[in-house]
Amino acid sequence: MTKFYKNVLITGAGKGIGESTVKLFISKGYFVYALIKDKKDNVKFKNFKNISVINGNVQNIKLIKKIITNSNKNNKVITCLVNNAGIRQRKKFLDIKKDDLENVFQTNFFSIFQLMQLFSKNLLKKKLPGSIVNISSIVGQNGFDELSSYGSSKGALISLTKC
Repeated sequence: MTKFYKNVLITGAGKGIGESTVKLFISKGYFVYALIKDKKDNVKFKNFKNISVINGNVQNIKLIKKIITNSNKNNKVITCLVNNAGIRQRKKFLDIKKDDLENVFQTNFFSIFQLMQLFSKNLLKKKLPGSIVNISSIVGQNGFDELSSYGSSKGALISLTKC
C-alpha cells in the first residue's frame, strides 16, 4: 500500500485565495510549502506550524525545481499542487503591448504549465499519486472589459486543466 503524503505546494500564497488555501490545508493536517512573492506577506504565517514559506516568483523555474528537490530530501514529498499565483492588468484592448501580454501569460499560464510538468514528473518517478488544483477565473470563460490579456491567459489555463 502506498503511503499517503499530506504535503502541498501553494503558489500565490500571500494574499486572498492563496492565503485562505494555506490556512485551510494547515487546518487539515498538511505540511504546506507556501510560495509568496512579497516578503511583507510572510508575517501572516509566523504563528503557524507545518509551513515552509518560500519567497519568490512562480516564473522562477530554478526555484520551483529546488522546492521539489528539497521536499524529496526532507521526506516531505509534494503530492498536491495548488496553482493560485496570477497577475492581471486592466487595460483597453487596443492599449495592450506585446510585453504586457507576454508578462501576463508567463505568470498565469506558461509558469503553471512548467510547474505541472515538473510536479508530475517527480511523482511519476516516485510512483506516487497526486493532485493538481488550478485556480482560474470566470473572466477566462466570460471575458470582461479591459481584462482581455488576463481573460485570455485564464481561458488557456481552463483549457489546459481540461486536457
